[in-house]
Amino acid sequence: MGRLDGKVALVVGAGSRFGQVVAVALAREGALVAAGCGDDASGSAAVAAVAAQGGQARHVLLDPTDAASSAAAVDAALTAYGRIDVLVTRVVSPPRQPRPLAELGDADWDEALRHVLRGAVLPIRSAFPALSRQRGSVVVVSSGAALAGVPNAAAFSAATGALVSLTRALAAEGRAAGVRVNCVCLDASGGTTAADAAPTIVYLASDESRPVSGQVIALGEDRG
Repeated sequence: MGRLDGKVALVVGAGSRFGQVVAVALAREGALVAAGCGDDASGSAAVAAVAAQGGQARHVLLDPTDAASSAAAVDAALTAYGRIDVLVTRVVSPPRQPRPLAELGDADWDEALRHVLRGAVLPIRSAFPALSRQRGSVVVVSSGAALAGVPNAAAFSAATGALVSLTRALAAEGRAAGVRVNCVCLDASGGTTAADAAPTIVYLASDESRPVSGQVIALGEDRG
């Protein structure tokens, strides 16, 4: 018996290396995975990675920064599996060279907020009714930059910090519906691998963590 038998997990950004590892880890514990990816190629790769480890997954087309796409992806997951018990979000802005505040323009701030914050909010908002029906779990993956000062990364740090506040607000909001919302912050230096993070994400997705909500778990060296 797997720790996630009978559960359905929607993984945002499942086409990335990190997302694939998380999707595989959830599937190994018995979850059926809806692999949220932005294109068919990455979706097929995610499904293949899960299948190679004996799990089951389907690709759902998902641009998490777009409201209509987020809603459609949730609908596709519900059509395929009939329920959503777990939502894992991790969207990061495109890599930029570190720059001081004075050199950050409006586009830099807009980009960070769009890819980091909006990219988490829209899938959560779309999936919340389905998660409420299952008394489900949301795992928001953020960065240690949210907890400890990182020089020359003000826009990214501010956006990831907003994910921490979002986690706590939604945990309070979801309490009545039984929806748990927790945040995992990866080492901002890049030292936390997907394999390091996956066990914590699986734990937060499982019923073992039923009493845990509104918590921020820092992995790696950035503890704040």
